[in-house]
Amino acid sequence: MKKILNTKSHTKFIILLGVLYIFINTLFGTAFDTVTKYVNEINIEWYYYYGIGNGFGILIFILYLLTTKKFKTTLVLNNYTDYLIPVLRGIGFVPIPLIVFYSLERLDISIFTTILMTTPFFLYFWSIIIQKEKFKFSNIFLIFIGFCGVVIIVQPIFNTFTITIFVCFIVPLFNSLASIVVSKYSRAAPSDTYVLFFMSPLAIISLIICLLNPISLSMYSLFIICLGGTFLILAVLFFTLAFHIAGNYSRYISPFLYLQILWALLSGYFFFGETINILKIIGIGLVVFSGSLVLVSINSAANKN
Repeated sequence: MKKILNTKSHTKFIILLGVLYIFINTLFGTAFDTVTKYVNEINIEWYYYYGIGNGFGILIFILYLLTTKKFKTTLVLNNYTDYLIPVLRGIGFVPIPLIVFYSLERLDISIFTTILMTTPFFLYFWSIIIQKEKFKFSNIFLIFIGFCGVVIIVQPIFNTFTITIFVCFIVPLFNSLASIVVSKYSRAAPSDTYVLFFMSPLAIISLIICLLNPISLSMYSLFIICLGGTFLILAVLFFTLAFHIAGNYSRYISPFLYLQILWALLSGYFFFGETINILKIIGIGLVVFSGSLVLVSINSAANKN
């Protein structure tokens, strides 16, 4: 009996710790989006932002690896072929931050974040294609409800930003694919390797462009750029920690990812004067409701397998 109680207490602790990490991840994710939107307003080019900012974030990550003595195991894999998936995943990620950068210049941060939170819907389709998950009409219905929520949110500005909104959907489409790839090929490399190779190609390309177009940046601009890079790497780290710790209990913590919509609403309201109206609230409610149920369904199916 005591052993059962201890097991239940341990499970609760894991779930609560996972929720805490997700809570921190969503805060840092919104903080990164907020800084990115602000960088647009002070006219800093994307390659300086991602070159210096991501470079600074990667340095923080390397210090973390050295402190935890994971540096060697992160860089040195068993076979040369094991590098293929992490490297290709990182190269595929290169255009995604550019879409984020220019989308946040044209869209409210709350609208962008809501589109970003459609990731579970695309995750389900990739699961069917790549992991051969069973097709469920109930999930398709939930996905339909979720996209109805997105339409409700973007409808007032649909005529003005049609192209931007459609391009925005590339971000959750890629993020969901990247997640499935890591899940399917998790044995090929540690999670830290995926994180490092995920961020490095963009930082390297951006730094090369920076060197070809050198300018003098103020200390304030450098601070903002490094702040954005720090928020990004911390968001990635806490996301990885959350799902690594949660394991088979990830279905309990996944819905808390939608906290980022709340932080985005508050950030948009306080920092950029964005409005919060009834259409946004209804649309966000539909996305959160349907997306949470799809996430729970996906994770439950994964645990059974």
